[in-house]
Amino acid sequence: MADFMRMHEFSEEQRLMWQTAKDVVDDVIIPFNRANREREWSMKPDERKLPDEIVNALDQSGIRTLMVPEE
Repeated sequence: MADFMRMHEFSEEQRLMWQTAKDVVDDVIIPFNRANREREWSMKPDERKLPDEIVNALDQSGIRTLMVPEE
């Protein structure tokens, strides 16, 4: 794990959430951004939305609903 995780006292649940987020960034977001660098310069509103590929990865990992109460 990164030095950040070693410097702080985190619960097992917090470490798992951190690892899940890191995995999504490493496996989906960074490769997408590298393959689509030109999107950063687009001013077209349709091209500025979060891509479905990233939204799906966030949904599958549970990150999008992390702070939403279960009920």
